[in-house]
Amino acid sequence: VIGKLFPKVKKDDCKKFILSAEKRKLVIIDHLGTPILECILNNIPLIIYFDLTKVLINDKGKEAFALLKKVGIFFDNPEDAAKKVMAVYDDPIKWWFSEDIQIARQYMCDNFIHYSENWQDEWLEELLKEN
Repeated sequence: VIGKLFPKVKKDDCKKFILSAEKRKLVIIDHLGTPILECILNNIPLIIYFDLTKVLINDKGKEAFALLKKVGIFFDNPEDAAKKVMAVYDDPIKWWFSEDIQIARQYMCDNFIHYSENWQDEWLEELLKEN
């Protein structure tokens, strides 16, 4: 249906989100989910928009999204997000690697993302502790 209405929009058949995101100039996400953290971890320019009042999120998460809103990554409506897309689209890398954005990104990494090359070993170790 979308292809018929918008013939210039290309379908992305990539099975892994992050592999597709890495090829994009700018990623726009309209929901709370793992893709947000994947982009942040991989330092991929990102704009997020959704109604924060419609999702269940703890106080620490609300504080994080307040920070992302302050630096211009998160928006609670699509109109403001679209304005930001238009403002940064010509050079999203310059915008994304600005000091404020990178400080907010690092905060997210430090507080919400645990990444390890040895994640399988770490999981196994934790699971074995439970037995």
